[in-house]
Amino acid sequence: MERYVRTILIIMFQRVRAWIPAAVWMAVIFLFSTDLFAASNTGSWVREMVSRWFPSLSEAWVSGLHHALRKSAHVFAYGVLSACYSFALSGGERLCRPNRRRAVAAVGLSILYACTDEWHQSFSPNRTASLVDVAFDIDAMVPVVS
Repeated sequence: MERYVRTILIIMFQRVRAWIPAAVWMAVIFLFSTDLFAASNTGSWVREMVSRWFPSLSEAWVSGLHHALRKSAHVFAYGVLSACYSFALSGGERLCRPNRRRAVAAVGLSILYACTDEWHQSFSPNRTASLVDVAFDIDAMVPVVS
């Protein structure tokens, strides 16, 4: 009986531990959703770096690059999040075969978090909530888990 209880506890610990990467990555996304990473703050940083490397680029190019960088960050962040959810839903298996049910669940959880992230941004004065950003996020989620 004691051995059975120990086995159950080990399995439970492994399953809880599998959710740690997703929880940490959700916290990272939450941090990126604050005013600290608003376009007005990141724009000056991007402008400075780009003008240092490519001084002849026009303001329109720099602005377009800033926009592309921000949207790429969405794609990267939610691609990683859906992979973390897929890992967690697999129970922490490192090399697991593709599973449609797990992929749908991972994408569903990622969409839910993307929506709550945009809702969170609606409370920040320097951020804007946008369903277009959720669409960018979805574009990243599906290929990662399928």
